[in-house]
Amino acid sequence: MEELMLMELYCEDNPLLKKQPVSAIQEEEVWSLKEIAARFIFSQLTKEDSILHITVKRNSEACNILSKKQECAQCGQGFLNIWLECVRFVNVRQKMKISRNVHLLPIRTLLCSYKCFNRPGHGFFGISVP
Repeated sequence: MEELMLMELYCEDNPLLKKQPVSAIQEEEVWSLKEIAARFIFSQLTKEDSILHITVKRNSEACNILSKKQECAQCGQGFLNIWLECVRFVNVRQKMKISRNVHLLPIRTLLCSYKCFNRPGHGFFGISVP
């Protein structure tokens, strides 16, 4: 959102801007074998001498699965499934002309785990649906 070349942005009556975020605590998640393998492969593909580079390139099904990679906004690690969809609030008032009553905009952010979510000081808020 902050990279858009907008001159004006009107957000009146956006329900997400009217609600106050609340904290939720969950310690750990249960990953599928596919997710565990994909996260291991993503971590190994960062190493240039990894034999996985050659192996993955030869397997079109693996390439297809791994092409759905997401990146954690907190730690930068790759993952397949969206574990935590969060928002962070960005002050865009200085960058674009917006209505007087809006100071912060919620920006969608993805985190890979509750471990990243529970780290202090990051400013991400989890989204929950009642």
